[in-house]
Amino acid sequence: MGKLIVRIYDFSYSTFMWFVFGIGVIVFFFFVWITYLIICLPDPDRKSMHFLISFWAKFSLLICPMLKIKMTGGKNLDPKRTYIFVVNHQSLSDILVVLYLQYPFKFMAKKELFSIPFFGWGMELTGYIPLVRGNRESGKHALDLAKAYLSRGMSVLMFPEGTRSPDGTIKNFKRGAFRLSVELGIPVVPIVLDGTKDLISKGKHLIPRKRVPVEAVVGEPCEPPKITREVHEIDIFMGEIRSRMIEALHQMRENRKRAPSP
Repeated sequence: MGKLIVRIYDFSYSTFMWFVFGIGVIVFFFFVWITYLIICLPDPDRKSMHFLISFWAKFSLLICPMLKIKMTGGKNLDPKRTYIFVVNHQSLSDILVVLYLQYPFKFMAKKELFSIPFFGWGMELTGYIPLVRGNRESGKHALDLAKAYLSRGMSVLMFPEGTRSPDGTIKNFKRGAFRLSVELGIPVVPIVLDGTKDLISKGKHLIPRKRVPVEAVVGEPCEPPKITREVHEIDIFMGEIRSRMIEALHQMRENRKRAPSP
């Protein structure tokens, strides 16, 4: 009986948090819409909208205190440069974390998310890039859009694993981000997240009652090799960055183990 009461309470709490989050999305959508109408002509890439979306992410986690975020390494970035950000993928909430980054970018997301009322509409107005997983045509179109943004000086963020990791480890990468980096001569910035899998992991939707501590480390920009058509050179570049991210994730976890208990 006790376990049943706990489950009912957990379900009720999670439902309430999703409801509050949803109301916040609906209200904020109208600010996004108004901003879009004001800036769509002078700022066709909607670069300045990032700061509004970043504020929304922080405000959402203020009214729905689900995560306690610690982000470091942002000083590695030059505000005058364009980057390709690559991030490991643990949870649906990953994007809330990376939006804490005070650096404008567009990110790729599952096309289904763009169909969610208000939330998806806001993503479309902001100019994010839809992607149908497993569809080669959609993948090519998404990379073409990313390439166009990068060519105009707009940074792009990708999750190179392609899907969420069920156990929090960093899985194999897809080449897309690294191929663009080599073709355009744009540095790759690895961002390593840890902790979001404890909020909404793959296949789960219940929000825990305790705030989940999340760490995000922004790595140093990695310059690509000179332009090459050799796939193995792109794979070497990709492998080096993946290895750095795996090592950074390991170090983050070791540091937490050694940290004194609060």
